[in-house]
Amino acid sequence: MKVTENIPHDKDDELSWLALQWEMAVGGDLASVTRVERVAPKTLTVEVAGEAWIPSLKALEPRVLNTLNGQYGKSRFTRIQYREAAHWEPRGKASRAKSRKPEPSRPGAIMEEESPTSEGLEMIQDDHLRQTLARIARHIRQGASLLALVVLLANCASLETTNTTGEDGTSSPAAKAETAPTVMNFDDSWAVNKIQELKNRDPKADLHDPRSYYHYLMGLQSLREAHFDQARDHFEILAEHEPEREDFARQLAMLDVRTGHLQDAMEFSARALERFPQDLRIRMIYADVLAVKGKHDEALEQYQKIFDQDPRNARAKLMAGDLLEKINRPHEAIKAYRDMTVADPHNPLGFFFLGRVLEKIGRYEEAEKELNGALNLRPSLFEARRHLARVMEKQKHYARALEQYKILMKTFPTPELEEHYKKVDSMVGSGGDPTQELPPLEVQTIPLHSLLGAVYYEQAAYLEALDEFRLALAEQNDLEIRLIVSKIYEVLGRVDLAIKEVETFRAASGDPDRVDLLLNLARLYGMDEQMDKSVGLLESALEHEPRNDRLYHSLALAHMALSQYDQAISKIQKAIELDDQKDAYFFELGALYERKGDYQRAVEAMERTIALNPSHSNAHNFIGYLLALQGTQLDRALDHLEKALSIQPRNGYFLDSLGWIYYKKGDYNSALEKIKKAMIYVSPDPVLYDHLGEVLFSMHKFSEAHEAWKTSLALTMKKIDDPSGEVPDPAKLKEKIRQTREKMKTR
Repeated sequence: MKVTENIPHDKDDELSWLALQWEMAVGGDLASVTRVERVAPKTLTVEVAGEAWIPSLKALEPRVLNTLNGQYGKSRFTRIQYREAAHWEPRGKASRAKSRKPEPSRPGAIMEEESPTSEGLEMIQDDHLRQTLARIARHIRQGASLLALVVLLANCASLETTNTTGEDGTSSPAAKAETAPTVMNFDDSWAVNKIQELKNRDPKADLHDPRSYYHYLMGLQSLREAHFDQARDHFEILAEHEPEREDFARQLAMLDVRTGHLQDAMEFSARALERFPQDLRIRMIYADVLAVKGKHDEALEQYQKIFDQDPRNARAKLMAGDLLEKINRPHEAIKAYRDMTVADPHNPLGFFFLGRVLEKIGRYEEAEKELNGALNLRPSLFEARRHLARVMEKQKHYARALEQYKILMKTFPTPELEEHYKKVDSMVGSGGDPTQELPPLEVQTIPLHSLLGAVYYEQAAYLEALDEFRLALAEQNDLEIRLIVSKIYEVLGRVDLAIKEVETFRAASGDPDRVDLLLNLARLYGMDEQMDKSVGLLESALEHEPRNDRLYHSLALAHMALSQYDQAISKIQKAIELDDQKDAYFFELGALYERKGDYQRAVEAMERTIALNPSHSNAHNFIGYLLALQGTQLDRALDHLEKALSIQPRNGYFLDSLGWIYYKKGDYNSALEKIKKAMIYVSPDPVLYDHLGEVLFSMHKFSEAHEAWKTSLALTMKKIDDPSGEVPDPAKLKEKIRQTREKMKTR
């Protein structure tokens, strides 16, 4: 059967089908912040929760297009158009609790009300680093300028992207790390002994150690799950068993850096280069580690060897020039940067760094020329423009400097820049005393590894970012970087390591009770299903900010996750006392009342939610479904479901709720139509199959009802231990199956 035979021809059905294919192509996390909106010839339009997600989606676009076109069996799309949603109502993963009923946010969602625009950056106190990260993100999102800088910086990176990403192009989420896989010992196995015997007979035979296959597979699995320490152990054994495999040696060197074993990385890379002297990646790792270890001359020697082997390797000269600047050898740094501009004349970074070092030694006219060269290649290179303005000021060319500051004020204003701009503007406007000298704007320099890591982070190249940040931490233990590393681990699914990084920061920060730290840790512990710790941290935060309504809201969610409903209701009511204009608070309150069985108050809370936000589709769905369950006010229930579906027309759970209302009204044909349509949009769900069985049974289609309830029972038994999802009562399902069997016998 052709693939295209599975594709619906109706446009609405095609969108439904595409929504499922989209989720499989991009993964659950990105699918939760995107929505397939419409199709056109060769173009797929996707609605996105916020601009911050678009760079990651664009990075995956070639792979996603390939996957979707493969499902069509032809070239259906050549581009994906992303559109930021004017109003975005988050949808959870396809679980009953998060769709049919107002289940609160997942445990890890504590204090996640902020926009993702600066996700992961709000805790960074280093203004310059935070501004740089935010600036990069902002201008990439605007589709302008710094995207080219990202590419140029990425081209200067030493560590290639490894095969540790998933098929959708994103780093594979890790499994939880409580239990590490057991490493098998095959030293005395028959296969190992037999291969050794054959090697002894014929030393020239091309025979491989059987243990290698095991460690290779386990190493790949550990990489996929972001268990980098375990992956390192496996590749270390692989490198011993297969010393001729250059790719194994390269992977081990990279993992040594990624796991922070820099001494091992240095020693192993030195040995590996004796066997593989032409491997530029291993040599780059070796040079980078030597540099951060303070072995400057040896590092410079290795960078030079890389450049000798590959005269177009701009990164070698960039790193060498940066190192020479650090050790106060500016004239040699100038030569390194000039070599970089020759090796890659279209890369503005060489001209920028060259202009920067020329400025340092007072050669302002030359510096101005090089900085202008960088800006001619890339007008959006704001760091170059800052330095250019400084150089002009140092030459007392204040009017020209003012023009540069005007550009900076339009593109990325900061309080410091605004204050300095006013001073320069005042001097120029008053004519200025030619003998007067205004101190130039102070410009901080971000360490190069931190800068590269920040760029990789914004590219969603998290493994490469992690490698660069490990080198940055080894060079200078900047605690703020640990917060970014924590965010990377969180994205990779290693919440345990994310917690470890934040706890390390907290212990060394000198202010362990900072509310933002406590909130971040509470959120992470919630994601790690340690809600008792989340509660303790949030209570500590409330001691410092007792009038913070969002803290009470977060604490309510934590209590709810622990099934402590009375405490949760108390906290959410306190949040409402402090701010009664947030629909989310009333929504959570309604969810809590429903859990307690107080349906009247639950509906009242949902009505308050809708009064504040008439487009709150989940609140409409909740009221409609709850009324349908009680079999009362069915016309009112129908009205709410129609409103919910007008906002989310392809929400399977909303369609199921609508079908259930029709069932309660006795309109079985409409009920069957809606429930079957609902099944297109969601993964197999026991409640939907239970409802399907009820409708079919009422239509006297006993055989089909029997199969539906059998499916519901099978799905229920799989989910019976999942506290986050709604499942039918297995005993009742078994009784329904028995009844249908009896009905079938009498026919």
